[in-house]
Amino acid sequence: MKISKGGFIGILIASAVAFYAVMQFVVLGMGSKVAMAGVSTLLFIVLTGIIIFFDRGRIRQPAKAIADLLDRYVKGDFLAEITEDIDIPELQIISERIDALQQTLKQWLYNTLRAEVMLKEYATKLQGNAETSMGSMGIISNHIEDILEGSKVVATGSSENAAISEELLGSNTEISDYSGNFKRMTEESITTIKMIRK
Repeated sequence: MKISKGGFIGILIASAVAFYAVMQFVVLGMGSKVAMAGVSTLLFIVLTGIIIFFDRGRIRQPAKAIADLLDRYVKGDFLAEITEDIDIPELQIISERIDALQQTLKQWLYNTLRAEVMLKEYATKLQGNAETSMGSMGIISNHIEDILEGSKVVATGSSENAAISEELLGSNTEISDYSGNFKRMTEESITTIKMIRK
């Protein structure tokens, strides 16, 4: 176990106090074996308490730095980093994992922002394509209306042509009838003239 500077000073102070107390018992002759065991136990407890106190102080600052970093992560600051060196072996493993987590979070944040930018670009392109399609559909709709209007004109013209054709047919039939009548009359006239000439 590595003892910090403060822990070492604590051990020295506790050792000095223990030495003084034991010397008092020995020199003054007040020390029975039970009293010596009690004093030794008491000194051991005090010494251990002092070491724990100073070691806890040694861990407190790095632990606070790690807790502050995690608080920043919770609040959404994924770019936060530990600003202090953590030289305590027990906390070094946690520090390494946090470094790996920081790299992962930075990569995730980069990918998320990149995806957002790409989605925005695609949305802009999609909107532009939709507007172009709407414009083209409007032009096509106008052309279809023109075709329908032209079809109506053609249908009306066809109806008029059919009526004129019907009239022409009637006129041709009438002319054919007149021609047939004229031919018959001409043949009758020729027959009559031939009869008269004979």
